[in-house]
Formats: sequence, structure tokens, C-alpha cells
Amino acid sequence: MKGNQNANKCLRALRSVFEQALNDGDLGRNPCRGLKMFPVEHSVKFIPSQDQIAAVLLLASPLDQAYLTLIWQTAARVREINNLSWDDVDWERRQVRLWTRKKRGGHKTPRWVQLTDRAYDSLRYAWQNRDKNSPFAFTNPKTGTRYDYRDKFFQNLCRQAGVPEMGYHALRHHRASELAADGVSLPQIRDFLGHENAVTTSLYLKSLGYGF
Repeated sequence: MKGNQNANKCLRALRSVFEQALNDGDLGRNPCRGLKMFPVEHSVKFIPSQDQIAAVLLLASPLDQAYLTLIWQTAARVREINNLSWDDVDWERRQVRLWTRKKRGGHKTPRWVQLTDRAYDSLRYAWQNRDKNSPFAFTNPKTGTRYDYRDKFFQNLCRQAGVPEMGYHALRHHRASELAADGVSLPQIRDFLGHENAVTTSLYLKSLGYGF
């Protein structure tokens, strides 16, 4: 196991297991009670600049540009865009419905996200160049299924562009930081990011250097 953060996750899990055994009468005391969490340094997460994102997009194929732009502009989790179907697109209202599973083992829940002009244009390009045999907005040409085979190409583009290697989530960081800098309210950012509660959003924004 590496890192105090992972150790703290295990400690919380053990504490819960022993607490349940205590409540069931199988233990006389919780052996984890009183143990202190390991110290964790909370560093500010990496937020790519708009110029860095633009440099990466410049090297991407047109369809990959559309894919990355949609992730960026909607602040979506990559799986939400991989699972995006054309039934989830409302062209008239310029919205997309993103589905996510907020809790392990839980049901997928939807949220509607308003498209910026850049996101709308990217999605229109994907529509014009769609695989007509696939329900997905972005399709793996080898299998005809969703686009999740492209799990490493973004890092490769970063290297080619000479910018720090980043994951898809860095695009979400950038969009969330833009919203915070523009003075968008915490509840609105929570709904846009698809968080379950505002506390999660507040902690998320603090990790990006914004206090709410």
C-alpha cells in the first residue's frame, strides 16, 4: 500500500467493520477507536492553461478534437462522454444528458448540461461524421461500440505538444476553475459537475485553489 491517503481509506473501512461487529454484539470494543488518521498533504491539483489545451487540440484529428472539446467544455467524466448516445442529445435546447453512477453499486443518474458554442459545434461535427450503425456519439471504428478504447492517446498528444502529461480529468479541472473564477454559485457548479452535494463541490474547488 502506498501513501497515507490509501492507509486512511483502509482505516476508515476497518473502523466501520469493527463498529458493525460491536453493534451486533460480536465485539466488546472497537480496536480502531482512538487511532488517529495519517497526515495527508493536500496539494493543489493541476489545472492546464487554455493555451496548453489548445496546443493539444491542434495536434488531434478532427474527431478527436470534437471528443476532447466536449469533455472539456461540459466538464464531463470521460465515461460520461464515452456512454453518450444520440438519444441523450437535445439539439433544440443545446443540451446533453450525462449519466453517471455516483455511488459504487448504485443506479446511474442523469443530469442535463448546457452546451457552449464550442461544445455544440464539436457535437455537430461528431453527428455529421457519425457511425450510422452505432447509437453512441463517439464510436470505436474497430468494434462499433463506445469510444473507450482511446485511453492513452490524450497523454501521447500532450507529449507531442510539449505540455505536461495530463489525464482527461485535467480538462474537468480547467472548466470547473473557469466557473469558479466567473463567480458561478456553488449550487450551480455542483449541478454542472454532477456532484451529489455541495460539500463535495466545495472540497473539489478548494483542491483547485478556490475557496467557497
